[in-house]
This record gives sequence, structure tokens and C-alpha cells, in this order.
Amino acid sequence: MGINHQQITNEKWGNGNKSLAPIPYYPLQNENDFNILVKKIGTARIVLLGEASHGTSEFHQWRAAISKRLILEKGFNVIAVEGDWSEFISINQFIQEEGRNEADAVNILQQFRRWPTWLWSTNEFASFVSWLNEHNQSRKQIEKVKMYGLDLYGIGQSLDAIRNHLDDTNAFNAFKKVQACYQPFWNDALSYSTAVHDKKADCSAGFNALKQLANHPQKNADSTFIFQQHLWSIINGERYFKTIVKNQSQSWNIRDQHMKETVDRILSHHGKQSKIIIWAHNSHVGDADFTDMPQRGRTNLGELLRRSAGEHNVFIIGSGMYTGDVIAAHEWDSAAKVFHLPPAYAGSWDEVLHAAGAGDKIVISEEIRKVTALNHWYPQRGIGVVYNADRPRSPYVPSFISRRYDAYVFIDTSHALTILAPGH
Repeated sequence: MGINHQQITNEKWGNGNKSLAPIPYYPLQNENDFNILVKKIGTARIVLLGEASHGTSEFHQWRAAISKRLILEKGFNVIAVEGDWSEFISINQFIQEEGRNEADAVNILQQFRRWPTWLWSTNEFASFVSWLNEHNQSRKQIEKVKMYGLDLYGIGQSLDAIRNHLDDTNAFNAFKKVQACYQPFWNDALSYSTAVHDKKADCSAGFNALKQLANHPQKNADSTFIFQQHLWSIINGERYFKTIVKNQSQSWNIRDQHMKETVDRILSHHGKQSKIIIWAHNSHVGDADFTDMPQRGRTNLGELLRRSAGEHNVFIIGSGMYTGDVIAAHEWDSAAKVFHLPPAYAGSWDEVLHAAGAGDKIVISEEIRKVTALNHWYPQRGIGVVYNADRPRSPYVPSFISRRYDAYVFIDTSHALTILAPGH
């Protein structure tokens, strides 16, 4: 369903009059309260679990709780996250191994090296990864839950991964050309963006030539799948970083299209009975068509999946918070710190939910749609890995909430993620 985006400019943000309508919601006090979400998900094959901030403990906790329910009660067998394909290969291997424990999970997460390392190197995520490993112990290989990264930042790591799987001269020669050109940027893809922009480097011809390796023979179907995904992460990663300086909307679309294609490849590889849970930021999972993103020439993963798989096969859950603490960085590549968030902007969706009654809440979109006064644009806060505390109103996006998501999890007061201590 499309929407008239002119409404964004016709309606005032923070229009309190329309926000006074009673909001139907379900109190969220414990994991049993997620029953309503599990029921509403129904027979959907793809469930997207969004977060309004990368650094909020409660978002990791509720996503883990819902994911466990979906695995145990509805047969979901794949978790895909907004993390690098190249780094999450090790996590996927870990959760399928026997004789491992939470200490092992902590150790492997502490080996993540790309900034922001704190994004996944947390007690909350270590606990979930450990649960997945324990869950898999009694399952046959074909029944074990898998975990993959959807992202494309790890170009150098993926190049390292495919090097030893090229066993003919033509393939290796194509690889060596890319290696020679890209070597200065192996561990710093953003510097490649700058070099391309300044006309000091451009490895696109070599990267495009790697497409011929897509059908390079591997020893089995799993190896072929992993090899090909490394390859597409390399090719699309180069396109993304080459574009990001001159056209951020185009680079955004390259990244989200890559995520969508990765989901397609995962489901194809694991067969018609496979069902996937996706963990990513609201900006990726909440249907872009019901934000101002189309006005900026952008799409996203949620919109692309709804269009390709059909709304009946896709269930999107967004999230937000009124106030509290969050982990973020002041600028890209800087140290993580705890920020205290001011109360949500007056008239924003999360301020409206806060005013509707005390405590955390679950909101079902089809119930909101029945309340005419609630079907309009709301500002919604979204914080990424970078947060500018001097501009607390900057990370708000106009959203038609009842269409952007199928449900919404609201945390009244949030807490920061617990980063794994060195040597933990």
C-alpha cells in the first residue's frame, strides 16, 4: 500500500490534538506478555525485529525472548542480523558446535575487530548466542538454527576468506588484481571511499571482474553458499563504499538491496520450509514507504521484503523508548560512551505512548488503524551508532506508524547495553 507523502509537510509534527485519542495497547511486564505478538505473527515466514537504538539493552533482551519463542513454537530456523557476513560466519559455526558454553561465546564475540566492536560484544548478545548453541546440541545438523550477518562492511575479511578457495589460474589472477588495488584499504573501507572521491584510487573494474567467480566450484552446497555470499559482500561492498561520499541515498539503497538479496539467498539455500528472523535497526526494517525516505530517494529492507514476499509473509515489529540510557559514539570511529536520552520529543510517537499510561507496552498496528485520530504522521526517534547529544531532536523521522510496522514494542525507560569487559 502506498501513501501520500505530501501529508508529511501538510501535518505538523507534535500535533497534540490528534494524539489525545485512547491508544489500544498491551502492558509489557514479562516474557509471557509476548503471547500477543507470537499469535499475530501467525504463519509469516519472515519476521523483522527492529530497534530504535543499537545500544539499548532492552531491545536485545526482547528480541532474544521473541526469537526463542519463534524458534521453539513456530519452527524458525535462521537468525540474520545487521552485522557483517564475514564476522558472523564464526558465530554461525560456534552455535552449531558441541561442548561450548557462555564463556566460549564471550570469547568469540570479543574477537570482533571492526568498529563499533561494542555493537555485538555485549553480555546480552553473548547470552543469546550461548542459548542458541545449547538449543542446537540435541538437534540433527539439518535442524540446527543458523545465524548470519546481512551486512557488507567486511570487504577485506571476505577477500581473505575466498583466497584459499580459488584453485585455477584465471580465478586466482582475477583475485590478485583486486588484491593489489585494494590492499591499502584492506582494513579501512571508508578510506577507499575518500580515495575514490579524490580520484586517487578506483578498483571497480577488478571487483566487477570477480563476478565471473560466482560459479566457481566448491566442495559442497554449504561451501558454495558461503563462498558466493562472501563474493557478493565483496562486490556490493565496493559499490557501497565507492558511492557513499558522492551519493548517500544511492549507497544506502545498495546496502539495503544487498541485505534483501542476502535474505533471499539464505532462504533459497535452506529450502522452502526455512523461516527467518531478522534483527536490524528500525530504519532498515520499518517499511520505508511509510516514512519520508521516498522523498530522499531511499528504500529499505522492510519495504523490499514486503513487496517481494507479500505482506502476509512478512511481519515487522518496531521499537522505541521514552527516555533512559544508551550506548553510542559521539562520532564515527570514536569510543563508545553512555548517553542519557532526554524525554522523547513532545508529540512524537514515543511521547504519546508514554502519556497513554505507565510502563512498557506492546501495540498492534491493526488495532491502531481502527482509531482514526491515530492514523497520521508522528516523529519517531532513531539512534544509530553515532549520537549527537547537542542535537537531541535531530534523529527523528516522520513515520506513519500504523503502516510502517505490524506491531511496536515500547520501553518507557531504557538501559545501556552491557559491553563485555576485556578479559571477561
